Amino acid sequence: MPALKHVVGTTAGLFALWTAAPAAAHHSFAMFDHTKNVTLQGVVQEFDWKNPHMFIQLLAPKSAGATPVSWNLEGPSVNILVRNGWYVGIVKPGDKITVTMNPLKSGVSGGSLNSVTISGKTFFVH
Repeated sequence: MPALKHVVGTTAGLFALWTAAPAAAHHSFAMFDHTKNVTLQGVVQEFDWKNPHMFIQLLAPKSAGATPVSWNLEGPSVNILVRNGWYVGIVKPGDKITVTMNPLKSGVSGGSLNSVTISGKTFFVH
């Protein structure tokens, strides 16, 4: 009986570690300043339509008249985007878009995407 308890306990412990690994790999959105909304207009450099998060790399100035810099903008998963009207190919490199986002708290050029406006139509992420 003690051997069976040892096997069951070890198996349960290994299962707990195995199921916790994916959760540990996922990050929070605490790095973004959710008290600030920033609007940027720029040109799409790259659009990654993939899970667990979609990404847009946007060339846009930090302020009016400034030299454009590359912004890394993170969105939700593809399944959330599809539920909000997004589709493959909605954004392409070279597209001129307007985005709203919550900037990184660190001040680095990046943020959590809230919406994208392209050709006069706005697509939200949540």
